[in-house]
Amino acid sequence: MEVFALDIGNKQTKMISSKTLVNEKKGSKVFPSIFMYHEDLGNQVTMFKQKKLIEKYSSNIDQEFEYAWGKEINQINTPKFLDTLTFSNRYSTQEFKLLSTFALGELARDFEEAEKGILECIVVTGVPSDDYNEETIKKLMKVLQGDHNIKINDKSYNIRVKEVQVMNQPIGTIYNEILDDEGFVQDESYFEDTVTIADLGGGTFLVDTLQGLQLDSKRRDQKNTGSYDLYDRILSAAIDSGIKGLSQYKIEQILRNGNQKEGYYYKPNRNESISITNIVNKAIIKYTREIINTVQTAVKDVDSIDKILFTGGTSNLIDQIPVKDTFKYAYFVEDSEIANVKGYYKYGLAYKESNSNN
Repeated sequence: MEVFALDIGNKQTKMISSKTLVNEKKGSKVFPSIFMYHEDLGNQVTMFKQKKLIEKYSSNIDQEFEYAWGKEINQINTPKFLDTLTFSNRYSTQEFKLLSTFALGELARDFEEAEKGILECIVVTGVPSDDYNEETIKKLMKVLQGDHNIKINDKSYNIRVKEVQVMNQPIGTIYNEILDDEGFVQDESYFEDTVTIADLGGGTFLVDTLQGLQLDSKRRDQKNTGSYDLYDRILSAAIDSGIKGLSQYKIEQILRNGNQKEGYYYKPNRNESISITNIVNKAIIKYTREIINTVQTAVKDVDSIDKILFTGGTSNLIDQIPVKDTFKYAYFVEDSEIANVKGYYKYGLAYKESNSNN
């Protein structure tokens, strides 16, 4: 039985299986958490003679429509995206349900069994601490568990989810540190240490503290100030400076391709290059200070913390120097963008092994 790990984030959907660990550069498929009706795509999938990584999906939970999704879906210029970014009742929305089933299909397509028969799997996923309750777990199990038929480019894949494990999101990062790639314990210190997880995602910034893997409900916080908030600040400042044509997606790419040393540049065409370095640096400095303050406010006795793990894709954007100057035991997690989902997968391996021995 296969293990599928899913992190259906506000900004990105991360997916891991035994196949992605071999076939993907960082071991995970990472797609934007947006999609659209396929009929609204038009001819944008092929631009400048280069086919974009966008494909056609359909699900048995909504057989009337076909949808466009893929690694480069956010490169399409359209107001017609269906977004899963919402801060209330997210797990009950049709958009979230569809995206979850598309993610299952995207992993299953790598297995011949899903095409010729029925691929059986265990799914491990996670939610933020504020959402980790019996009601949410039941909603996720209802979405994921059972039989699914997903079509990708009209090719049919059958998946049978035998079991769903829903984790508290910060535990995913911890398990990524505790367990090795086979799901065996490699670092026992986390079983006793007091650890704070600062998880900077696309829509949210989560601060959680665990003592001996038990969540401390008092030393935590959750704010809707993920990377989208940072991009919006930069976008607003750029518009105020008279710069036109920018978008959240373009700013994200500028930040990914630039750095504080070499600068950040917006290229509206091949002939122009507009520096937005001062705007970006100022926004990052302010955002980093707010991150530090949020951690200090959530964990007032910070000197009692053994480790502070900074994770999530947005942790790559903040200024690490003042963070490390402020927090003596701060540690920026490797491959932070996919640390949670890697932890989910490793836990799934350990869980599968444990049950096979019983």
